[in-house]
This record gives sequence, C-alpha cells and structure tokens, in this order.
Amino acid sequence: MAKHIDNINRTGVQKKGSTAKSIGIAVAAILGIIVIYCALLVGSVLQAKKHLTQAVSIVQSVNAGSDMTSALPALVGKTAQLQQETKAARAQTDGIVWRIGTVIPYVGDDLSAARTAVTALDTVSNDVIPEVSDSLTNLQKNSAAGNTLDIKSLSSAADAIVKANTAVQTQAKALENAPTPHIGKVRDALSTGRTLFTKLADQSDSISKVVSMFSQLMNGGEGKYLILVQSNAEAQAAGGVPDSVGSLEVKDGKIVVGEFHSDSEFQLVGNVKGTKQIEDLYAISQFGVNYGGDIRLATVSPNFPVVAKYAAGIWKQQSFGANDTIKGVMSLDPYALQSMLGVLGGVTLSNGVQLDGSNTAHYLSNTVYRDIPDQNQQDAFFKESAQLKESTQLIMQKVFGSFDANNMLSLIKTMSVLGQQRHLYNVSFADSGKSGWNGELSDDPKQPETGLFVNEMGWSKMDWYAKRNAVVTKTKTNKDGTATWHVKYTIANSMKPEEVQSTPAYITSTFPTSFFEDLISHGSASAEEKTFANTMVGKAQPGVLWHIYVIEPPAGGSVSGIKVSNNSASQVKEGEQFRPIKSDGREYYTNVGVFIDPGCTATVEYDVTTVAGAADLVFDQTPVPYAPQITYEDDTKQ
Repeated sequence: MAKHIDNINRTGVQKKGSTAKSIGIAVAAILGIIVIYCALLVGSVLQAKKHLTQAVSIVQSVNAGSDMTSALPALVGKTAQLQQETKAARAQTDGIVWRIGTVIPYVGDDLSAARTAVTALDTVSNDVIPEVSDSLTNLQKNSAAGNTLDIKSLSSAADAIVKANTAVQTQAKALENAPTPHIGKVRDALSTGRTLFTKLADQSDSISKVVSMFSQLMNGGEGKYLILVQSNAEAQAAGGVPDSVGSLEVKDGKIVVGEFHSDSEFQLVGNVKGTKQIEDLYAISQFGVNYGGDIRLATVSPNFPVVAKYAAGIWKQQSFGANDTIKGVMSLDPYALQSMLGVLGGVTLSNGVQLDGSNTAHYLSNTVYRDIPDQNQQDAFFKESAQLKESTQLIMQKVFGSFDANNMLSLIKTMSVLGQQRHLYNVSFADSGKSGWNGELSDDPKQPETGLFVNEMGWSKMDWYAKRNAVVTKTKTNKDGTATWHVKYTIANSMKPEEVQSTPAYITSTFPTSFFEDLISHGSASAEEKTFANTMVGKAQPGVLWHIYVIEPPAGGSVSGIKVSNNSASQVKEGEQFRPIKSDGREYYTNVGVFIDPGCTATVEYDVTTVAGAADLVFDQTPVPYAPQITYEDDTKQ
C-alpha cells in the first residue's frame, strides 16, 4: 500500500515537473521568437530608414519642394537612383515583419506612418516623375505651323499628366490622414514629409491645370473659344474692361488663332444670360438705367463663369460672331501678356514698338494713351494690335507654338501664378465651367474666402494709378469654434494733382456727364434718387477715381461693420455706404461709388466671421498689374 502511494506521488511529481518544463520551453520559445522578431523588425527599420533617407536626400538635392518645374529636369536625371532607393525601402515596409508591427500597440502608428511615407515617395518615383517627364517631352514636340497648332498629341499628353497628378493627390491625402507617430523623431520626420509633399501636390495640380486648359480645347469638340483681353487701366471686378475680343477656333484637330475686334466694334444687344447680375453690380443700373448686353460691362462680375456666358451671348449677336458655336472663354490682361513674353521672348508691333517681359503692361495700359491721344486712333491701334503681327495675336501664337525644351516648364510655372492671381481665366462650357482657374467664387464654408472687387465708373484709364493693398487679420477665435477676421483694404490714387492737366483726357476721364444725366432723367428712379445720381455723376472729374466696391462674404459666414474712410474733397458719403444684394444665388455688399482725388487715399474696412472648423480666411481681389500686396496677420497668437 505504501509502495503504491509512493508510486502515485512520484508520478504526480513527474507530471508536474514535465508540465513546468514544457511551459518553460514554450515561454523560452516565445521569448526567442519575440527576440528574433524584434531583431528582424529593428533590422528592417534600419534598412528602411537608410533607403528612405537616401531617397529624401535625392528629392531635396534638386529643391523639388520649392519649385517642381525647375527641379523636374534635374530629378529626371536621378530617377533611376531614386527608384532604387524607394524600391528597397518599400520592400521593407511591405514585408510581413513590418505588417505585423503595424498592429502592435504604440509603435504600430509609427510604423504605419513611415510605411505611408515610403509608399508616397515610391509612387512619385515610379508613377509620377516618368509619366510627367514623358508627357512634357511629348508636349515639346508640338509646334505651330503658321497660326495653327495640332493639339491631338497635346491632348493625349495632358491626359497623362492629369493621371499622374491624380496619383500625387491620392498620396498627399494618404499622408495627411496617416496616424500621428508617438516617437518624436518619427513625428518630426512625418511632419517634414507632409509639408514637402503638400508643396509637390500643389505644384503638380498647377501643372495639371495648365495642360488641362489646352486639352479642353480639343475635348470640347469643334467650335470657337473666345479670348477677352482685359485692361488693367480700367478696372472691373474680374479684371478690367475688355479692350479687344478674339477667338481660337478648333477645327480638324487644330487650333487657329482668329480675328480680334476692339470693344468699339461691338453693338449693344438685348438681354443675354448673366445680364441681371451685371446690372446689379454696375452703379448706374441702380438708378433705373438698364444696359442689356454690352461687352464693355462683361467683367463687372467677380464670378467669371457668369462673365463667360454673358460675353459669349454678346459675341453671338454680333455680325462677326452670329454663326459661331462658343465652347468656352479664356481671358488675359496686359500683365499676363507681359509675363508670358518674359518667358517666350518679345514681339515687335507694326509701329516699331517692342514689347517684352518688362514693358508690355505699362505700354498697353498707359503709354499708348499718351502716345496716341485721339480715341479713334487708339481704337484702331487696339484692333490692329490684336491681328496676326500685333501684340495679342503674336503672343497667343507664341503660347500655342512654343512648347519646347527651353521654355515649357517656365511657361507652365508662369501661367500657374497668373491663374492663381486672376490674370488668366479659362472656362470651358463642355465641363460645366469647372476648368482650372475659371474664376468661380468659392462656395466651400470650410475653405473660406472673402473678396473685395473694384468696378471703375469714371470711363477713365486711371486705375493704372490706383495702388491697392490689403491687411487681413485674425482677431478672435470664438467659443463656438467660429473665427473673426478684420479686413483693411487701402486704395491710393498715385497721380499727383499737378499731373492732371498735362495728362491726356482719355486717361483722366472721358465720362459723358450730359449723356448720363439724360439717361437718368428717363430712368425709372424716384426724383430723390435721380438727384442723388446726378450728384454722383457730377463728381466724375478728370483724375478722380470713381470706384464701386463689391464685397464677397465667405460661404456659410458673414460680413459686418463695413466702413469707409476717405480724405478726398470729392467724396459723397451717401454713395460710399454699402447695401446687401443677392445676385446669381450669392450675397454681396456693394455701394454706388467712392471718389478718390489725385494724391488721396480711401480705406474700406470690415469684419468677417467664418464657420466653425474652417481653414484660415483667404482674401481675393480684382487683379493688380504688380505683385499682390496682401498681408495676413494673426492677433490670436499674441
């Protein structure tokens, strides 16, 4: 019996010892696996870091984050090396060791973030750079024959660039949504990568918009695209009065630069699409004087798709445009023409004047009116200057016929800036007006925008002397998440009082006072309104800026506290007061006129409230023929 019990005890002890031993072996095995895994993971991380660092160094060596168009040729030469590094890095981050690591608490976010960054860079090196490079090479093979351009291959190359841009935007979004790393160095590295990639994405999008603008000429089918050449010297909300209007005709897969017509050749027509908003934003219309369709008023709306439809409607009712199918509208101003000549080289007009990248805007906006003071001669000049051998048409031929290795990337860069600053517009009716740089006002409350736009009323070329600057200040972050901003917009009349008499009347003012007084007398306004209108008309004196201001509130937000300060003797305070109007489904604030005497200054100030969670407020304005003077400040960080 005792022996039996002893055997049982020994067996139990043996079983317990065996179990403990098995557990120990298992634990040791697991620990061993963990140690091995950790060693593999550390090795993988070190390898990925090594190759990723090399890849980033290659991108930074060509300064791609600051100027993609200049960096691209240098980066193309290093594509093979870049692909080798990103491929090696991705081999690590796509491996099973790395994938397992992404589900481990704490370090998983760091590994996921790093993997996202590697994927983004690898996509750029393999899918974007070669695609864009090949497409630009194809674009460079396009050349003009006379005044035509074959755009079949241009459209094909543009599609490839748009596809590449889609890949860039996808990766930029992935980086933006990547988890926040816990490790400081990884977090800092990801932040740097996001910043770099955001710049690349913005520049890639700009390139895509340029080539899309040209390819839309083909995709829209045969027909004509109008070209408005706006004058910076006679400001209107979208830019300026159209001095000349021409066309590009798409036929048999080619672009033909057509004939241009000065604004004096256009006849007034009945109402066309967009007439109501044009009249809402043009001061004299407030006194019962209706214009219908007038090409000179086409650009008084800051919402360029409205301008495009209005201009197309007027063109089709002219003798030279009656049978045309209008597929879209492009617009440039003298500053845009000058900027493109800076890339493409100058042109010589029939009068011997040479226009280049330094003098075109000044000449077309001011000098010509001094050299040719007679209005009939000026109208003839602007009609001629838009013909085959003259400024506008010569420049357009250069634009459509100069896709070569020497200037393609520079032209893209220049046109990108012009589009962003409203010197260049493009609306294609084939895609419902959603073209790049179509000048459509923002309707996204989360990306708030306010604009202050100028409509010149004095029938002068005085806006060449108008110097405008804006200061936009964030003043408060409210408890409900909304934000308050203050806008201060200053306009100075830089013409000196003593210059007025020696300056041609075509510059200082040709406002037909008696003509408008007669129109007002036959208008539908009340007697009191007519008296006020005549007071305003009487202030349109030589050298005086007569501006209507149009304020655009941000989508979902509001504008309040508008006030005007003015040190001009000509001011009419009642005319400076703003009133809200609704037009084209939008709300605006506008007035009848601010008069600014030579040497004087007026300032418009107002507060803006943006919706909760919105990005920083962006300020928009009528384009100026110089670098925009806009300053952003944030008092909430003080």
